[in-house]
Amino acid sequence: MWATAINAMIGIWLMASPAIVETFSHDAANNNRIFGPLVVAFGVMALWEVLRSVRYVNIGVGIWILISTVLLGYSNLALVTNLLAAIAIIGLSFIRGKHDPMEFGGGWVALWNDDMWVSGQSTQSVRSANEDHS
Repeated sequence: MWATAINAMIGIWLMASPAIVETFSHDAANNNRIFGPLVVAFGVMALWEVLRSVRYVNIGVGIWILISTVLLGYSNLALVTNLLAAIAIIGLSFIRGKHDPMEFGGGWVALWNDDMWVSGQSTQSVRSANEDHS
């Protein structure tokens, strides 16, 4: 979860960097303004466990940012910041995060997994409630 939040922040940096770093060409600045919001959108969507796999889209976006640094003529500090951002986006997109299917009601699994559920509550919460009363 923290990795996708950092990816979203990197996307915000990509959008803001053409205004902060003055060595961006016109095409490079437009590229950052197009792909920065995509990184933010997919990073924010991947914060929810149900949409966690959306983070893989940022791998493709990060690869494009790597390739575009050569194709669009990035130079000096713009080149360095985009290369670092692209590498971070790709690396952070591989981090899966914690997965607990019972934390969110169990989904469809709850329909056929009676052992894990007792009267609408997970057995873990029932066990902890029983331990508190002991």
